[in-house]
Amino acid sequence: MALGDITDAIVARVRERVGETAISGLLDAEILSQLNRAQYDLGWRLADGAMPGLTVRAAGVLVTSRLALPAAFWRERTLKIGDYYAQRWNVSELDELTSMAAPTTSNVFYYIWHHTDAPYIIVELGDADSAAAYVLHYIKYPTTVTTDIDPDFRVGVHHLLEDFTVVECLKLRRRPGEAEAIFANYLADIRMINSRYQEGKPYEGEPGDPK
Repeated sequence: MALGDITDAIVARVRERVGETAISGLLDAEILSQLNRAQYDLGWRLADGAMPGLTVRAAGVLVTSRLALPAAFWRERTLKIGDYYAQRWNVSELDELTSMAAPTTSNVFYYIWHHTDAPYIIVELGDADSAAAYVLHYIKYPTTVTTDIDPDFRVGVHHLLEDFTVVECLKLRRRPGEAEAIFANYLADIRMINSRYQEGKPYEGEPGDPK
């Protein structure tokens, strides 16, 4: 299978479902635009544990308390400093960090500091200058799909990308009734998948999992 074949198949199915099989009626560019919107919508709604294709591992050595975020960073999954997993701290409660939960090399906290030029993770481990190995697992932004690039999502959820794309194409053609019915099924399928990642199931307690 060549690169882009999966995208081409999704585009063809969307065109068929909308009922405009002629390329002149529903342009590839129009479908691809909505397909890329679908990736972001699904990426927000789906449990992070259900998106292995978007999960990335970054590793290195923490020299100071500031860890620059990768360019494709969307949101974190886990951060391990040395032998210990760090706990995320709410930025609105920073004043309580040292008084209520003093950070140490075995009791590590982190928070994300957003900046328009360079967002980064601040790690609180007691000694900001201590060199410590880190492993960051995070969700990356989806790769923009084209006729030569396939979605990052696993095959098992491609039907959801297709459904969202069909919904948006139907809306543009003023067919809201059909769009609403398909969107309802889209949300129901996502709820079913996310139910596997609820409390007591795999990935419990990690950022990005449904609670």
